[in-house]
Amino acid sequence: MSINQLFRLLIVALVFDISIYAKEYKAVVQAIDTKTVSAQASAKVVKLNLFDELNYKRGVVVELDHKLDDIKLANYQQKLKLLQEQNNINRQNYEAIKDIKGKSIYEKNTKLITYLNSQSKILDLQNSIEITKDLIDKKIIRLNGEYLQKFYVSLGEYVTTGKPILDASNHNAVKLVIYVDKNDIKNIKKANIKVDGKEDSGFRVYKYSNTPDSTYISSYRVELLKENGKNLLGRLMSITIEGE
Repeated sequence: MSINQLFRLLIVALVFDISIYAKEYKAVVQAIDTKTVSAQASAKVVKLNLFDELNYKRGVVVELDHKLDDIKLANYQQKLKLLQEQNNINRQNYEAIKDIKGKSIYEKNTKLITYLNSQSKILDLQNSIEITKDLIDKKIIRLNGEYLQKFYVSLGEYVTTGKPILDASNHNAVKLVIYVDKNDIKNIKKANIKVDGKEDSGFRVYKYSNTPDSTYISSYRVELLKENGKNLLGRLMSITIEGE
């Protein structure tokens, strides 16, 4: 037997002895828990910056048109000042005669009713002011340092109450979701998993399914978890599964 033949036999023997396979998958780093913010009022989107996506944001990120609400609020507040002045006059008029014995009960009651009516109008107007303020506030969507994952609407779009506006997350833990084949799912517990070529990436298998996925037929869902990985959110990563 020649040297070349011996060399080939040696290579074949090594391959069958080790039998190592490696498969690569791609996935985007996602947040563990995500909240969907929906519209609480119907109006046109007048403020939205698509560049805010995949970033941590603090402050206003979406604003719905509230110009008419602002005008209404200003009118209410001006009207309230006038009513308060009127109410003070009505109160003074009532107090001026309530203890005068020469004034009839009818006259006193008339002044009292006028005073109470003006008070009632003030309370109704104050309630309308609070309702309008609440409506304006609902049309301004703010984040408090959360990670803005994606928008469901665009600038200029008219949205109705209940329509999803955006997804956001404030959790430090992140995950990678991949769909593996039958061979990989059988060995997932003991497989060597590398993320972007690193064995010590911090990602670990924390959830997987033993039944094929309903969407990705003949594939099995696997989730990898990493604590304190919020700086990786939105990044496309390579996952290599090595097994024997």
